[in-house]
Amino acid sequence: MFGKPTLAALMSVVVALAALPAAAGEKQGTLCTSAGASITDSDLKAMIEAYIPSDAKSLLTFTQCFGGDCVDNFADMPNVAVTSATSPGETATYGGYDDDAAGALRPGGGTGQTVHDIGTGGKASGETPMTGGGLSPGGVSLEPVDPLWGPVRSRHIVVYAGKPDAGAGRDNDQAQRIRDNFAGQPNTTVTTVGGDGTGVWDRPGTAAGLAGAIAHAGSLINDSFWPEDEQFILFVTDHGDLHNTQPVATTVAQATHQTVQDVQSFQSADFDGTAQITDPGFSLRIELPTGMTHPVGDPFNYMPLFQPGQWSLILDNGVEAPFDLMEFEELYIDDGDGIIGNAPGEGMELAFDIDPDWWVESFFDVTFDVDVFNGSPFDVTVVDFSQDTGDVAKVPEPATVGLVALGLAALARRRRRAAA
Repeated sequence: MFGKPTLAALMSVVVALAALPAAAGEKQGTLCTSAGASITDSDLKAMIEAYIPSDAKSLLTFTQCFGGDCVDNFADMPNVAVTSATSPGETATYGGYDDDAAGALRPGGGTGQTVHDIGTGGKASGETPMTGGGLSPGGVSLEPVDPLWGPVRSRHIVVYAGKPDAGAGRDNDQAQRIRDNFAGQPNTTVTTVGGDGTGVWDRPGTAAGLAGAIAHAGSLINDSFWPEDEQFILFVTDHGDLHNTQPVATTVAQATHQTVQDVQSFQSADFDGTAQITDPGFSLRIELPTGMTHPVGDPFNYMPLFQPGQWSLILDNGVEAPFDLMEFEELYIDDGDGIIGNAPGEGMELAFDIDPDWWVESFFDVTFDVDVFNGSPFDVTVVDFSQDTGDVAKVPEPATVGLVALGLAALARRRRRAAA
């Protein structure tokens, strides 16, 4: 997996394009999915901007790991309030903020601030709740819906968990609890998006499933004469992910490579030390060539677009021998029709796994260069390059020190040995 490129592969590579200096990296909290690429905070913002009328008041509640890293993305949305179980870099805990906030999300008085205050009252020791958005959580009323006189004429709620946990009091139970809280309310919908879309879940926990649920809520709000009196609420639980994203936005022609210089890695301070990171890696978000489409909807007949060995990454931290990553997985970004490339924003992530110890020991608190090799027969636009934690599950309290903390300790020992 981590071997040098074959001689044949190297012979096929022409002179590299001019090296690109890395732009400043962005920490992106993401929503994990049951299939396909993770949903970044910017993806989620784009869905809300596309489908929810800007006059409607929205409340977004993040209870997943690294939910605090999503909050700042909504600061410029004047009618969106955000509450989070965590601050940036923190993991969340089952039985902490999440279940208290789920129970408090109900009609009968109070506001979004009430949900946040009750969630905060039940938080775990490792959670530091925060708020954000352009609207105060107190500006989102939880009064029962009154279709004729308001102040809330309709309310549309989406509960999301990409990889839900069926344990007692966890994701499945929280989704059902929120559904029960609003049962019998007029002009109120609760749509659950998670897992494979069965059981308590109405739609699959994918980007297309979430976009479809938000679009449906938006269509109901658009049907109103008073959109400013309508509400959209999103409650996110389950796993979280953190991406350290570097914009690239360049075309890598077939049989060439592109070098991105001075990429800033994750820093120790980016995490609270409790993240149990077991499946980290690096990824490329790419766009298909203009006019190209590719079917991805049938898991039994799905054929990958790229063949093994057609893409690789060489990572050089300037201290050790370069790391060569040649095995990748295609994760598609699809609007739900089973075809990518036929709608704006669609594309694919190429995910390269790496051993967790190496990921931490060699790519924390450093800058590094990355060579992106495109051995495919297509000219492909690489949108960005990202260092990813992979899915991080909430754990019950007391949170155990995970691989990030252990890896950082090993990194310190290694550097002490090198300095001796």
